Amino acid sequence: MSMRLLCRLFGHRRSGAHAEYSRARRRWRSVCKRCDTPLAKVNGKWMTIDQADRTQREPQPR
Repeated sequence: MSMRLLCRLFGHRRSGAHAEYSRARRRWRSVCKRCDTPLAKVNGKWMTIDQADRTQREPQPR
């Protein structure tokens, strides 16, 4: 079973050893332990970089 399939079924596993704070984007960045997909922390939740960028562009509900 490929690692990407595991991540699609069960979600990514963040690597704490590779986490760093990006001052340019003002958020934490890391990678998935299984498939090396870049991850970002937005509003206390870890997600892929693409999802994080989409989340930050959408207007926040009031």
